[in-house]
Amino acid sequence: MAGYRSLVSFLAIPCALVASQQCDLQFDGRVPSSFSAATFNTNNGVFNPNNVFGKGLDLGSIVQLQESLSSLFDVDTIPVGVTISDDSIFAPSADNVQTGFRRAELLIASNDGTDASTTGVKTLHFSVMKDANRPLNLSHEYQLVFLESNDFSTNQFVLKTGTILGENTADPDTLQLFGNVNANPVQTLFSTPFTEDVFHNFAVTLDFDALATQVFYSQGTDALVAQTEALANDVSGQGQFHFGVLKKGLNGGDDIVKNGEQEDGIDEGIIFGGIFEEDSSGGCISLSNTSTNEPPFTASQTTIVYQPHPDTDFLEWQHLALAEQMNSIPYAPSPPEAPTFPSVASEDEIDGVERYGGYHPDYPEYAVSISTPRPLPSVHFNPVPFMMGGGMQTDSLVQRDFKDELTRAAGVVTPGVSDTPYIRYAIEALTRQQHDDDSGIPSRSNMPSRNDVRVLPRAQIIPQFNAEASQPPPSRQTPTVTDGGDESVLGGWRPAPGGWHVPFPIPVSPSVGRQTPIEEPQPEPQPEVQPARQPVRHPEQRRNDEIADQFYRIKTLVEQGIPAPAKNHSPPRTVDVWRAQPDSFPKHDLEAIGYKSPAPPPLTHKPWILQPLSLLLFTTLCILVITALIFSAVYSISRDGFTPYAGTIYGGQYFLFRVLPQLIGAVLLVYAQCVIAAVFRVFPLSAMASDDRRERRNAVFLPLYPKSFLWPQLFGPWQVWVPTLVVWLTNFTIPLLSSLYTVVLVDGVWRWATVQGVAWTLVAVYVALLLSTVVLFVYWRRRRTGMIETWDVRSIADLIFLLSPSNSLPQYRGLEAAATRGNMKKVLDGTAERLGYWTTPEVPENSVFWGIGVPTTKEDIELEKLDRKNWAAQRDSSRPVTLSDLEDQKQPWTVRSRYLPWCFRDSPIILFVVAEALLLIALIVVAFLPSTALRKGFLPLLSAAPLAGAFSPADFLYSFLPSLIGLALFLGFQSLELTLRILAPWGELAREEGSRAETSLLLDYAACLPWQSTFKAIKLKHWRVAFVTFLSPLFVLIPVLGGGLFLALTPPSGAVHIYPNVPIFALILALLILHLAAMASFIPYRKHFRLPHAVTCLAEIMSFCCNEQLRTDEAFDQGKISRRTELKRALDCTKDQHRQGRWTFGAGRNSEERLGIKRYSRFTVNPTKLRQYDKHVRGKPISGPLPNGSGPLFGH
Repeated sequence: MAGYRSLVSFLAIPCALVASQQCDLQFDGRVPSSFSAATFNTNNGVFNPNNVFGKGLDLGSIVQLQESLSSLFDVDTIPVGVTISDDSIFAPSADNVQTGFRRAELLIASNDGTDASTTGVKTLHFSVMKDANRPLNLSHEYQLVFLESNDFSTNQFVLKTGTILGENTADPDTLQLFGNVNANPVQTLFSTPFTEDVFHNFAVTLDFDALATQVFYSQGTDALVAQTEALANDVSGQGQFHFGVLKKGLNGGDDIVKNGEQEDGIDEGIIFGGIFEEDSSGGCISLSNTSTNEPPFTASQTTIVYQPHPDTDFLEWQHLALAEQMNSIPYAPSPPEAPTFPSVASEDEIDGVERYGGYHPDYPEYAVSISTPRPLPSVHFNPVPFMMGGGMQTDSLVQRDFKDELTRAAGVVTPGVSDTPYIRYAIEALTRQQHDDDSGIPSRSNMPSRNDVRVLPRAQIIPQFNAEASQPPPSRQTPTVTDGGDESVLGGWRPAPGGWHVPFPIPVSPSVGRQTPIEEPQPEPQPEVQPARQPVRHPEQRRNDEIADQFYRIKTLVEQGIPAPAKNHSPPRTVDVWRAQPDSFPKHDLEAIGYKSPAPPPLTHKPWILQPLSLLLFTTLCILVITALIFSAVYSISRDGFTPYAGTIYGGQYFLFRVLPQLIGAVLLVYAQCVIAAVFRVFPLSAMASDDRRERRNAVFLPLYPKSFLWPQLFGPWQVWVPTLVVWLTNFTIPLLSSLYTVVLVDGVWRWATVQGVAWTLVAVYVALLLSTVVLFVYWRRRRTGMIETWDVRSIADLIFLLSPSNSLPQYRGLEAAATRGNMKKVLDGTAERLGYWTTPEVPENSVFWGIGVPTTKEDIELEKLDRKNWAAQRDSSRPVTLSDLEDQKQPWTVRSRYLPWCFRDSPIILFVVAEALLLIALIVVAFLPSTALRKGFLPLLSAAPLAGAFSPADFLYSFLPSLIGLALFLGFQSLELTLRILAPWGELAREEGSRAETSLLLDYAACLPWQSTFKAIKLKHWRVAFVTFLSPLFVLIPVLGGGLFLALTPPSGAVHIYPNVPIFALILALLILHLAAMASFIPYRKHFRLPHAVTCLAEIMSFCCNEQLRTDEAFDQGKISRRTELKRALDCTKDQHRQGRWTFGAGRNSEERLGIKRYSRFTVNPTKLRQYDKHVRGKPISGPLPNGSGPLFGH
């Protein structure tokens, strides 16, 4: 019963209303259709031509007539757009130039600041709409409509949008109506989302005597609806009404009027319509613009007078009034269909079930009526019983009003505050059911007799009727449809012989699953009525009757506390039973679950680098290299070498024997690394897609990326770790290939020959690489990867898409603050989540969907219980391990920046750069000092004479060692570059202004092939990523050239020296300088990469993606997305950049925010500002220092 009382308290809001516009006007600011822009510069009697606009402009130059539009109260009038530009600098006087503002406003001609428009009780009407051609920069604060006191000391009320200065604006794209700005704190009267392409209609009733304000609101052509009661608000001081655009600057300090910062290229505007003020001293308020040339209104009505705390005597009187005197059908006009979007009330303002079940004010209005459609009446309330302030009335007053008004007028309008949004909310919140047949809630035929009439607990229902309203009640039979209509009467208010009464349903008992129908009571005999007497009702009336019927049927559920039945169609994440589906779908299985689309594709997609064609190409290259090595070794030993030495180290012959072999080997090495990197990325997903639970166990903790190729990182089955080990051994092929050929003396002639030991070692390594490739080919050929044909899971957005329907994600809540992967694993040890296709047997409407979850059928649960590893803790009666058992719990924001990869921390990265700089300087000094000039050669300190098999110790050392050092530089830089690619999207999400999805959530740098990420980074203007990823593959030339740098030669002096190839040495120096520059580029702007923990496995990433608002975001709605391109479209990638939404990494600074990814805003900055931003390197300032000054430049 308490829930119902709370609901009814919303239905009874005091106000005196008029359905159509017939009140006396104080002023009319609507623009006649005959006006032109030039008319605004004349004394036109509507707007003051002298204010408010920039110096050097006129009023006609700032307005744009919108002849194609019409607002709620525009009849033979047209809306007008008000625009601002760089020149919109208002100067009230020579010494008061408002350079911090850009403003242009319309002032009513008759409103001089002391006129009658700001006395008594007046209602100001206006409509506002976004100008699609002149979008606002929502990082600024805008005043659109305000009343400025006559002494310019305050604004008694003001309508604002954008980022409110001095406040933490949750959504800048909101209309916010504030009370007197001198109040402390400033009162928010009303707020609503500032949606596009629709007029937002306001009526603000200002009681200048009682100092109160009441707000009415609607959208489009919907009738206005009261959003507040009369609220105390100091509106004294008279003044002038302003309608326009007042844009406040940023960083204005104490004098924002003159010091506020404004960007260049401003072209913004707002469209206004239906501006007028009416006299409401008699209680008259226009709610719609319905024509008044209509038949007189004669319908009976029910007036609700609000009384928050009725006493017992009054309740008894009310019960009698209901049971004995209500003999007419309550009438209420049917408002238009379009929904309105009032602001969400604060917790203190929400009463009853809405506080706990959620407040949903955005439903269309519906009214309850079973009579034929009637015109909307125009009636003035008696102001005595309906005081604006909602004051309490005495019982005698109410009863006297009941007796007098009932006999005096049958035309009193039903209270203007529509109860139907709350009825609709109650239906949705309590039943989650759209079809009466499935709900099991009794219908009208189950309603009790008139003796069961009950009293509304918090409102006085005063029936008003006339003699003509009473007629024989219709019988419960199939109605007759006339005039060719196809509408039928689906029931109505159940009549009783003595007149009409408000019915209530029979109580319903809760049950499991589908509700069973309840037996109807025997109805009282009803007088027979001819079918011809049954009226044909409008479809809107029929729908309204159905809604009213549902409301009264579910009232019993509310009173008895019976839980509402579950909604038929629930998203997968809310369903208890998940059933795993195989990749292959027999036709009869699809038909059994009602799946009519083409069969879902198999989950065997692999990146190109792992596909058969790629592996076949790599195998071919390995075979060619092995063949060349064997031929080279056999031919050289049988022919005493290849060809005579040309006598110089600067020709093509030297490049052929001392550079080209390791260059070919470098290509194979990089290719092999790309294959293994793809195996790392795909194998965790593949393991999760397995039908074997043992393989799925802890798959979320498998690494997604190789830490480094400097040492092997082994994991998984032998088909994975053996190829990984072989690829690590392949690193040594570059130094070995550098020493493959040497010069030997044969019969007095120096000849190029193959070093036999090196050649056969290389053959062994490449054969192992070939066999490993064959193993990978066989292993991955038919292996399930969990990815569909058109979708390679390679970015954060892809993973969020898979997690959006997940039933297993709640177990990650709290793990976003875990310090290490090991701690997370101890909490989730034994988890066996599955990636694949699913169905929900309880909700077949979900059909087949793709995602990550755990099977929860009875068989799956029994299987899990047999898993000894996962259920050991329960069998031993030990409680599960929690995060608090493993580490000290801290507030989320204190661990927000706890983690940074060791190679990006201050000490290691600075040490690397300094050490490399010193070594490079030393190398340059030693190489070019006259006393140690490298070009003069140096003694080898080893024997240079070839031994058996053409092995020269000096040549081997001075080719293998430089190449090995270069290889270490190359592989070490690879690790840093991969870390940058992994953290790049997270760094973008950490920006104060947020980041577009295409520059953060969709970034897939870590999954890219060499130089593929470079091109993407250049496109997105991620210059550091582009610079580093371009150089990283290029640095493989350091070991390649290092291996061919030196050769042992005998000068005329006869002593063997080691001589360098000077051009190669110059190239190596250039590469080393670039290497140092690239290393130094890692030092600045590293704080954006800080996270609570690493993001190198699925579990670590998933812990940041379990925010409910992220999972339920429409951008990841699986019902609308089937391809990766559609996901990009849903994330606004096809829109202009300034219209793309932004995303961020939440810092967890309040109870409603958790560490993790969340939507930041749906809009960013205006196009001019965005172009300025994109012309700069990320992280550089736009109009001020980025860390402190750039946040307000973007939409929040």
